[in-house]
Amino acid sequence: MSVRQVISDPSLLTRINLPSRKVFEGPHIKVLVGPPDQPFEFCLSKALLCLSSTYFKVALKGDFREAKENVIHLDDEDAQVFRAYATWLVTKKLTRKDTREGLSCLGYEQHLLNMYLFADKRGIAAFGNAVITLLASWTFEAGTVSPQSLARVYDLLPPDSKLRQFLVDDEVAYRIRLRNLKALDLYEYPEDFVLGVIQTEFSSDEKPKRPCDHICDYHEHADDKSRKNCPYKRKY
Repeated sequence: MSVRQVISDPSLLTRINLPSRKVFEGPHIKVLVGPPDQPFEFCLSKALLCLSSTYFKVALKGDFREAKENVIHLDDEDAQVFRAYATWLVTKKLTRKDTREGLSCLGYEQHLLNMYLFADKRGIAAFGNAVITLLASWTFEAGTVSPQSLARVYDLLPPDSKLRQFLVDDEVAYRIRLRNLKALDLYEYPEDFVLGVIQTEFSSDEKPKRPCDHICDYHEHADDKSRKNCPYKRKY
């Protein structure tokens, strides 16, 4: 089933929580993802794209070629990552069943991190929040993110990144829970990550929080109202 068919399915519109049916009306955008000589093609609602992403809003509503041609080329993006975004864009759901697709444990955690990088790069805060929620449930069951996966993405994130803080807090909570406070290998982990772990471990006498219990703290919220209404806000 193509993305266009999914969007056009009336029965789907009655089952998913969306701002308005009007977001499905109007032009659709062809998004070509991957190498120019053999891209994957997605067809998505222009209104939905602009509603979800600051990048797409600027590209499709400004005086750019993309806005005139209704075509966007994402040569440097991964089609599997974009497929996860496209599914979330239409259903507003991001589940392990829909995103793992036979990946190994290592492959899946890297896929989750790549989805967050995509959301951060393209200004899709709500999708990034959904990825954080899914990552929290994954690491709660599978353990902390591996050194090799963490090293691939950590330095690509800004210092104030919510994902950076999540990775540090998750490592600290896991180490203390297992009473495993041995030194982290600087050859395996980024230096800034190791410093973050050390500072967090010794900055407070309180028991470190588990990110899976405080997911809202790692979400990007536009204002106090959205933060207050976050379904993952911890109730004290």
